[in-house]
Amino acid sequence: NFCQQMGFEEEELVGKPIHLIDHESESSFKFNEIRHCLEMKSAWQGELWLVKKNQEKFPAYVSISILKDKNSQYK
Repeated sequence: NFCQQMGFEEEELVGKPIHLIDHESESSFKFNEIRHCLEMKSAWQGELWLVKKNQEKFPAYVSISILKDKNSQYK
């Protein structure tokens, strides 16, 4: 699964900021694009340079979705 491929345990990633695995997190334009799409559509997909726990960087096509429970609370 994704966590194993990245070298993280699930609890190290779920619910955490994307900058933990996003090599491009310094790019405010990219971050703002992602945030805007998440706010408007509750989803974003595109290419990011990711960083594994061992600091290896690689390009990946990523889909990010906001999860909410039945009361519309973020999970």
